[in-house]
Formats: sequence, structure tokens, C-alpha cells
Amino acid sequence: MKVGNAKFILPTLKSLYVFLIILFFICGIHNNSFSQGTGTITGTVTDADTGLPLPGVNVQLRHTVLGTSTSLEGEFSLSRIEAGSYSVMASMIGYKIQTIDNVAILPGSPAKLDFKLAMSFVEADAIVVTASRKAKSLSETPNSISIISAMDIRKRNSVDVRDALKYAPGVTFIGGQVNIRGTTGFSRGAGSRVLLLTDGVPTMPGDSGDIKWDIVPFTAVEKVEVVKGAASALYGSSAIGGVINIITKEPAEGRELSIRSSQGIYDPVSNWTDRRLLTTQGDIFYSESINAFGYVLAAGLRDSRGFKENSQFFKWNVFGKAKYKFTTSFNAIFTGSYAY
Repeated sequence: MKVGNAKFILPTLKSLYVFLIILFFICGIHNNSFSQGTGTITGTVTDADTGLPLPGVNVQLRHTVLGTSTSLEGEFSLSRIEAGSYSVMASMIGYKIQTIDNVAILPGSPAKLDFKLAMSFVEADAIVVTASRKAKSLSETPNSISIISAMDIRKRNSVDVRDALKYAPGVTFIGGQVNIRGTTGFSRGAGSRVLLLTDGVPTMPGDSGDIKWDIVPFTAVEKVEVVKGAASALYGSSAIGGVINIITKEPAEGRELSIRSSQGIYDPVSNWTDRRLLTTQGDIFYSESINAFGYVLAAGLRDSRGFKENSQFFKWNVFGKAKYKFTTSFNAIFTGSYAY
């Protein structure tokens, strides 16, 4: 029995060895033919402005599961790609997505791609400093707040902050005075129940108590925060109706110049005069930073003959802001404005 069993096992082991050799040979031929029918993509990803390499950029063949990421030197490589035409996409947070179409993959001929990604802005929640006197995200504030950005003011072609506030929810104007959710009412000459702040500092005239909307040129406004509802616990009895905080722009990094001018002609709707009725508007903004010192200068001019008798006006305003950084956490800011 033992001898017979030994004679039976030996042929079985020989057959197994032969089968494995044949299997390895077939796999080698298959891998060789597969590699001959595939191609490779290599390339780099850099910043479009600075030209520096971008690490960690996602590079993907669209409509496939193939992808990789760039190295610290901004380089990437994709191999074993079947021959054909593909679209290659590069994406990274903070940069615009770039896609290169019709990339031909040929066996034995690697494709070389160079991506140059341009920076893009990531929209985040607005930071509110008015509702609690501390910087908080808009989603974390318990009060009902509206944010009017500088972009909103420019899009609506506003001439002052009041024009932009007309589009804020819950804000209306009665006789030129602001009314937030009906709490203000008509109080000409009796003081306003809405507190106006400029960079967190109360800006209310002592004689009339009303709001002077042209005290800050709109070109110097970064955003406007409107707190709808009583805020007297933080700001006193002047904020029973709400708070409007005008936040001015910070000094620009380097230099920034902006000029806007417009002129129009009133339609002769009445025959009280034969003169041509014109209206002229002009605004200028300049900002600069020199080392630790930066400043902002803005001015505006409004001149109108009026479209009816005794409706003409002429007014101008200037605004200045200077900032000096002693350290990263300590600085001094001086602001001043004048309106005529």
C-alpha cells in the first residue's frame, strides 16, 4: 500500500508543476500584450500667477476611475491607460478647475500635460461684528441680520448707503428716515430709534439726532450690517429700533485707485424753466500700504439742477482712514469724515 501510494502521488506533483509553469507563461504573455496596448500620462501643475508647483492637486481622467494627486514638486503620473482619447481634469480647493480635452493616449508614447491653475475665491459665511460686538459667523448670531456688501452697492449703482439699504428686507424709509420693521415710525426732529455706527463707533449728530447718510462716501464702504430688532442691551436706548453699522475698507495691499463719474439730463417734465437741467456725480477712491502704515482716501461730489423748481442741490464729502500696525495683534486706527 505504501509503495503504491508513493507511485500515485509523484505523477500528480509533476502534473501540478507543469500546470503552474504553463500558467505563468500565459500570464507573462498577457501582461506583455496588455502593457503594449496601454499608455501613460505625465505632467506638472503650477500656479498661474506665481508659477510655483502645487502639491496635492487631484488629477483625474473624466468618466473613468483613474486618478492621482501631484507630489511636492507638483508632478503627477498615470499609467496603464488604455489607448484612446480622454479628458484630463485638475482640481484643488481655492483654484479654478482646469480640463484638457482630446488627450490622445498611444502605446509606447507618453502624453505630457502642463496645468496652470488660476486662483478662485471660496465664498464663506459673512462675519458679523455688530450683533454681539465680537466677530461671529452669520449663522451663529441669534439676531436677525442683513449684510450688504460692497459688490451689492456697486451692482445697484448706488450714490450713497441709503440707496443700498432700500433693498434690505424689513428696511424702509419714511420722509428720508430709516424705518426697521416698523419700530422707528416718523420722528423727524425727535431723534431716531436706529443707531448708526461707523466701524463700531456711534455716528449721530448732536443737534437733530437723525442719520446723515452722506457722511461716508460709498466707495469707502466694505459692507453694511443691519441688526433688525432692539439692541439696546448693548448700545443703549438709541438702538431700540435696530443698529446700522457701516464698516469701511481696510488699506489695500500695495496701491488701489478707483474713479467713477456720471452725468445725466433731466427730461423737461415742466415748463418752469427753459434751461437745460443737468445732474453730475463723481467719486474717487485711493488706498495704499507702505510697510506697517496704510491709509484710505475717498471723496464724492453730487451736483444737480433738479427736475422741479427749488429742488437743486450741491454737496460733497470726504473720508480718510489711517492704520498703523505695531504688531500682528496691536494697531492704531484714525478715521475722519466731512460732508458739506
